[in-house]
Amino acid sequence: MGLMVKLFSFLVVVGIAGLFVLKKPDGTPWLSLSDFTPDTNSITQSINDVIPETDDNTRDLVPVYKWKDSQGNWQFSNVPPEGIATNEVLISTDANRGAAPVPSQNSGIIPESLKNGKAVLIGENEASPSFVAPDQIPTLINDAKDVQGLMDNRQQQLDSAIK
Repeated sequence: MGLMVKLFSFLVVVGIAGLFVLKKPDGTPWLSLSDFTPDTNSITQSINDVIPETDDNTRDLVPVYKWKDSQGNWQFSNVPPEGIATNEVLISTDANRGAAPVPSQNSGIIPESLKNGKAVLIGENEASPSFVAPDQIPTLINDAKDVQGLMDNRQQQLDSAIK
């Protein structure tokens, strides 16, 4: 019985090794080591299609200065204040481009303050993706408080379920 197992094992090894030596009609071996390694060229190409390679020197970096005021609140500006120690932060200008649909000037979505130049416009017909109308701020704050209440309630439920 032991001799049969050894003979069978030998035949399997020779059979598999033979596929690396024996040639197809076109002269290439039936198996090669490259058959066992993944082809990463297509994966790399797919990644490069989604995330193009960027050179760090091509990105525009804008300096922003931050400091704490006398009440302890953080302040930010593109101009450093005089006589106050600040931290300089470089922010990329290509972050969040195209993150939101851009309403047109004539759509009625943009308030008059934005149309009159009181708010910042990116381009002729583009509003900032982070634009929020001032009258919507109280609603957003209340929504955030409601979400916080739900999260606190859920955390209490989880804590009581663990005990």
